[in-house]
Amino acid sequence: MTAVPSPTGTPASGNAEHPEVSICLITYNHAPFIRRAIEGVLAQEKPFTWELIIAEDCSTDGTREIVRTYAEQDPAHVRLILPPANTGAMVWVDLMAAARGRWVAYLDGDDYWTDPRKLVKQREFLLAHPDSSIVAHTMRVLDQASGRFLADHGPGSAKRWFDLDDLVERGTFFCNSSVMYRGDALPPEGPDRGATHVGDWLFHMQAAQHGRIGFLNERMGVYRSMPTSRSASNRRDVDGALGDLLYSLDRAKSFGASAGAVQRGAARAHFVMAVSALEHGNFPVFRREIDASAEAGPRISTMQRLLIALRRSPTVARAVIRAYARASRQR
Repeated sequence: MTAVPSPTGTPASGNAEHPEVSICLITYNHAPFIRRAIEGVLAQEKPFTWELIIAEDCSTDGTREIVRTYAEQDPAHVRLILPPANTGAMVWVDLMAAARGRWVAYLDGDDYWTDPRKLVKQREFLLAHPDSSIVAHTMRVLDQASGRFLADHGPGSAKRWFDLDDLVERGTFFCNSSVMYRGDALPPEGPDRGATHVGDWLFHMQAAQHGRIGFLNERMGVYRSMPTSRSASNRRDVDGALGDLLYSLDRAKSFGASAGAVQRGAARAHFVMAVSALEHGNFPVFRREIDASAEAGPRISTMQRLLIALRRSPTVARAVIRAYARASRQR
C-alpha cells in the first residue's frame, strides 16, 4: 500500500506492515449495528496509512457474514480475527495485540463515530503532546430501548488533563469507543489476561503509566446503552467483576499509582459493586459491598455516604438509586 498524502502534501509515514493508525473493533451479535460502526470508520478522513482490525467473536446472528463482506471489499485495509468458538470477549486481547499502528483507536461494534475528523483530531493531539499516552472525547449516550439520547458520557468537568491516579480513583471515566492510544505505550502482548470480566480499566492503566490522559470535550461518537451489553452483564456478575477490579488495583501499585489513589479506587470499586447488587435486588451482596466500601477508608461521594447510611434499608436504598438514575438520564 502506498503512503497516503497528508493535507500538507508531504507523504504520511507508515506502510501496509506498519500503518500510522490502527482501528480495533470488537463485535459479537451486533448484526443490527455493525454496519453503522464500520461505515463510521470508513467515513473518517484518513490522511495517513491505516488498518481496520475486526475481531468477531463467533456470533450467532449473522455478524460474521457482514464483516466478511467488508474485508472482501477492501482487503488492503480490513483484517479479521475470527475465532472458531466464542471466547467470552477474550478475543479482545488478541485484537489489541494485533494492532501495528503508531496510534491505536478502539471501537465497540454497537457504538459508532459521528465526526469524520475524529481520528485526525486525536492523532494531531497526540502528535502535539508526545507526553500523552491516551486521548479520549465526549460521547453521546443513546438509550437503545427508547431511542432517546441521554446525558453525554465524559469526565463531567472542564478539566482537560488526567493522569494514572485519576484513572485509578475514578475508574474509566470516558467511553472505551472514544479512545486513541499512543501505540508504544501499549503492552506488545496485549491486555493483561488476569482480568477477564472488566479488562478495559486495567488496559487503560497499562497505557497511562507511560503518559498523561488528554480529553477533548467534543461529541464525536455515540455509545449505545443496552441491557444485553457486556458492561450490563458484568454488573450482574458482581463477584466476577469485583475480582477483576481488585486485581487491577493491585496491578496499579506496580504502575506507580499512589497509595491514596489505590485506597480511593478500592472504595469506589466496592461501591460500584454495591450499586450493581442493589439494582438486581441482591441485598446481602449490597450490604457486603457497601460495608467493604466504607471499610476501605475514604468517603468518595455523597451517594456512597447515603447508601452506607441506608445499608439496613435496602429497599429504600434501591428507590434512591433508581430516582437518581432517572434524574441523570434526563440531564
